[in-house]
Amino acid sequence: MNILRKLWTKDIEEPEVKSSYEYVLNLRERLDDTLKTAREELEKAQGRQKHYYDRTAKCRKFSVGEKVLVLLPTDSNKLLMQWKGPFEVVAMVGVNDHRINMGGKVKTFHANLLKGYIARDQDIHQAAVDEGAPTSSSAISAASLTVIEDNEGEHFNDSDCEPLPEIGGWGRNETVNDLQYGDQLTPDQRRQLEEIASSHSSIFSDRPGTVSTEAHRIELTSLTPVHERPYPVPYAMMQTLRDELRKMEDLKIIRKSSSPYSSPVVVVKKKDGSNRVCIDYRRLNKITTFDPQPMTPPADVFQGMERDQYFSKLDLSKGYWQIPVRKEVIQKTAFVTMDCHCEFLKMPFGMMNSGATLTRAVKKLLCGMDNIVVYIDDLLVHTETWEAHVETLVELFRRLREANFTIRPIKCVLGSPTVDFIGHRLGQGTISLQNENVEKVRNAPRPKTKKEVRAFLGLVGYYKEFVPNFVAISAPPSDVVRKGQPNTVNWGDSQEKAYNSLKFAVTSKPVLQLPDIDKWFILRTDASSRGFGAAVMLESILFHHDNAPAHTAHAVTDVLAGYKWELLEHPRYSPDFAPCDFHLFPKMKEHLRGQRFETEEDIIQATKVAIKNLDKCFYVTAFKDRLQRIEKGANNGGCYVE
Repeated sequence: MNILRKLWTKDIEEPEVKSSYEYVLNLRERLDDTLKTAREELEKAQGRQKHYYDRTAKCRKFSVGEKVLVLLPTDSNKLLMQWKGPFEVVAMVGVNDHRINMGGKVKTFHANLLKGYIARDQDIHQAAVDEGAPTSSSAISAASLTVIEDNEGEHFNDSDCEPLPEIGGWGRNETVNDLQYGDQLTPDQRRQLEEIASSHSSIFSDRPGTVSTEAHRIELTSLTPVHERPYPVPYAMMQTLRDELRKMEDLKIIRKSSSPYSSPVVVVKKKDGSNRVCIDYRRLNKITTFDPQPMTPPADVFQGMERDQYFSKLDLSKGYWQIPVRKEVIQKTAFVTMDCHCEFLKMPFGMMNSGATLTRAVKKLLCGMDNIVVYIDDLLVHTETWEAHVETLVELFRRLREANFTIRPIKCVLGSPTVDFIGHRLGQGTISLQNENVEKVRNAPRPKTKKEVRAFLGLVGYYKEFVPNFVAISAPPSDVVRKGQPNTVNWGDSQEKAYNSLKFAVTSKPVLQLPDIDKWFILRTDASSRGFGAAVMLESILFHHDNAPAHTAHAVTDVLAGYKWELLEHPRYSPDFAPCDFHLFPKMKEHLRGQRFETEEDIIQATKVAIKNLDKCFYVTAFKDRLQRIEKGANNGGCYVE
């Protein structure tokens, strides 16, 4: 109808008429505006890209006269690059460019194509010549092949370097006479233990036995053999490595191999100064079927020892090498050195399921002996009375002898009131820190790189339950190791304060009391707009707890642990209803389920809401608890952790 109306009324707009000149001018204006917008967006994108690149970039400058290596194409293939040099810097051009003298020709290179060249110390070379080292060009070239690059940006000096490890640990001929006994034993008790040990002297040796109750199996997801080149061995260790492998062959731990499998050898230095020959089985582990054999978590090892008075610690002598390998899978354990191809007859270190196999063998050995705990190859006997302790040791020694297990005497302690076990000192109902690890924390140098910061946090983090408010204190050092931060950390005042606080908290040697499960526990909870908090107490005794990634633990006076969650955006999870929501504290359930405890709350409205909704809280009905209101100022534990 509109069209008809316009046609009948002659109401039609005249079309816009432009000349070619006007059209071209308008088009150029639009193109200029579009180009301006594109430039602005490009500058923004470049700024963002520069910001993300600079987060991990390093300032690289070289002075005139300094030796550098240049990244250049190889002689045989222009698409492959390699470091060539050294060449001398003759001048700097701008901020990042340098002029390099390359055999009489001066060329300009960007700093990203250069890296510093560290010349060999002439004094060291001269000393080697004076001592009678080979001076031929071939010998010198061979000694200079290894190049170590520090990707973390760390700088070492001679004082930081440890001496070369010496492979060994055999030939000490440890016997039952090397056993250690508790200092507080009476003469009769010590004599009784010596008689028991002497009657089972065959199990005390530094040589590994051959277990008859278990064998290691290897199941692979691929039938393609895994083979790798051997790692280079330092000349100073080559002969000792040969001697070690020869002794392992004499003890029937390894044998010569013609297997299509081969994995390289590495040497790991142990805490006692001896060395452990390990194999890099990482490629083989990738195609190995996982063994789900459970292992006891370290935090659960100490449960139920609050009343024990006598402890004995035993250490299997090279426990892994006491488990034989099944004949049909021996060839899969093959390893290679520069001049040897061997395979294991006993279970090697480094395989994915080695720990699970050893745990299964030891648990089978200790079946029915409830007062013995095991953590991999460490055994701990704990009893309340002397008679029970002697009886347990006799039965344990008998089983060890029948299964052909051997115990290393020098690392055993019998009948002691206190004992060091998996990094903790245990005894008299308390648990504290092992002195050796405390000294490591005390002597730990100030970290300079992300790797050193992680090592320090890992060391003190193992004792996080002993450090009040550990997560908050360790936050500044944790920030400098996040992704995107430079490898050489920016160590400020907050990091220094946290570093000193953590060292002081650990080196002050805090002590925790183990719980008495026959007494009532007290659960105190609190909540705010920031999170939930809860604490478990036991008659003014600190309670040991295990570590979980979903909670923040605080070891404060009279407090077991603190758990902290962000509030959920649901009306049921209001702060007033916190006392009944035990399912928000999954780790706390392990300590309270089946245990008598009392819940204390300092808000009367919360207590009323909890009682009113008790029938709706299915998780609480599984616990034996009672609800009680306390004064506002008395809820110290719950308020602190919240």
